[in-house]
Amino acid sequence: MSVYLKPLIVALFLAYPFIIYYGLLNYSLWQIALLISVLAGLRAFVFKGSKSQLAKIGFYGSLCLMAFSLLSIILNNNGWLKLYPIIISLMFFVVFFSSLFSDKTTIQRFAEIKEKNIDAKKQSYMYKLTIIWCVFFVINTIISTYTMLYLSFQQWTLYNGFISYILMGTLIVLELAYRYIVFLRK
Repeated sequence: MSVYLKPLIVALFLAYPFIIYYGLLNYSLWQIALLISVLAGLRAFVFKGSKSQLAKIGFYGSLCLMAFSLLSIILNNNGWLKLYPIIISLMFFVVFFSSLFSDKTTIQRFAEIKEKNIDAKKQSYMYKLTIIWCVFFVINTIISTYTMLYLSFQQWTLYNGFISYILMGTLIVLELAYRYIVFLRK
């Protein structure tokens, strides 16, 4: 498999709301839904069998998206395509939340890729950070659902394709700054 295929697929799915919005302006629903279904199938193939939590979200999210795309075609309703950001946010919530009840949180598992010996203070910090991410995913799911149900297609696209990423990036930057102040600067 090409080394460029996985980043290309990730980039396409980050741009998903814009692809849906602009695609539906220029093509019929069945054409866009079929394209999305094929891309989701390719993405599921790329992530199939991977052990990482993120890859599992990619795999199962792709299967959901294939189902939503097919329902959009069968029912001739683009609302099914708007469910994808909600499902992905819920999947992230489930992964992060369920890790609160295991020996290591999702964030600690990520951290252990670079740092093998994580002390109790850092473990406690990562546990609290996991809770913060859980709250973020719940709020994001609520807002995404609201945009799907009550706002225009343009507003849905703006939130799910731009604002939610800005909010996520802001949380990451704030966390990195806090971590630097607390753990790295001495």
